Order: sequence, then structure tokens, then C-alpha cells
Amino acid sequence: MVTRDINLNSTANVGITNFLIRPEVMGAKVDFVYDGYEVSISLPAEYDDERVSVVATITDSGTVSKVAISSLNIQIRTTGRVSVPVGMLSSNCNAYDIADEELTEELESRIFKYQRIANEAINVWLRCLRWKRNDWRVGRYRSSVGRYVDVSQMNLINKVSGKKIWHGPLHFAAPGCTAISKE
Repeated sequence: MVTRDINLNSTANVGITNFLIRPEVMGAKVDFVYDGYEVSISLPAEYDDERVSVVATITDSGTVSKVAISSLNIQIRTTGRVSVPVGMLSSNCNAYDIADEELTEELESRIFKYQRIANEAINVWLRCLRWKRNDWRVGRYRSSVGRYVDVSQMNLINKVSGKKIWHGPLHFAAPGCTAISKE
């Protein structure tokens, strides 16, 4: 089987609530190092970005005063190379039929590692924002004090082409405090 060594990055869209910004912050990106990895957190650049729900509050004069964002992007620049069958570079993501068991385990291991780093990094960043704004609610689920933002799905992408090679399982957080009945 013909293989190619590629470099991977990991990226994820992260759902967030209670996150208001001023219009001039649209498209902002913050870069920092966490646990030895370069991390980038990006806010949506467009009001009509279909990947995220952006709600603008418009004043009587027609200007945007604040923007509510429900998703941001986090990228972790990874190190090292992985050898993948050439067919994976042109196939659908998670090509189990092409990847052998050893490669599948390696990619899954990377997914979980980078997902952990992304979760920790974004929550550190949010704690800094909360402290700087003196507002414990920034990025929290509704008014819950104990909830943390959780990266729901991490992707491994080819650094050169940007093609998604592998993605992890999708996790949903369903915060709530009332019991769900059969009805």
C-alpha cells in the first residue's frame, strides 16, 4: 500500500452561550501556547456566517451595538507527522475501509488528546475573559456556575491541503436541572 507522510492540525467549532462582543471584535483571533501547543481561538468574521449563529443588536440609529455569538473556532497546531495511505487524501473523512487498525487507533488517540487540550485551553481563555470583564457569566450555559465549555467534535486536517482526514465522535452537552419524563 502506498503511503504519504503528512502533517496534521486539529480544529473544532465550539458552541458557546452568553458570549457578547462589540462589533469591532468580529473576526478577532487570539494565539497562545497551552501545554506546549500553539492554540488559536477565532471569532466569526461575518454577521451572516452560516456556520455560527450570530445575532446583532442594532440601535435606533442603525448601528450595531453588540453581537451575540454561539460558536467559535479553536485550532491546535500539532507536531509530528503521520503516515497515511494515499487513498485517504482523496476519500471521505474517517476512511475506516482504507486505514488499518493501527492507524485508526493512532488517529483516535490524537483526537482525544487534542480534544482534551482544546477543552482545557478554551476554558483557561474564558476564565481570563471572565476575570478581565469581572463577569462570571461570560461563556457559561445560561446562569450555571459549574458548567464549562466543551469541545463537541475535534477534526484532524492536512496542514497543506486543509482537507479533513479524521474527526472524533460528536458529543452533545444537554444541560438541565429537571428530570425528563417518558411523555
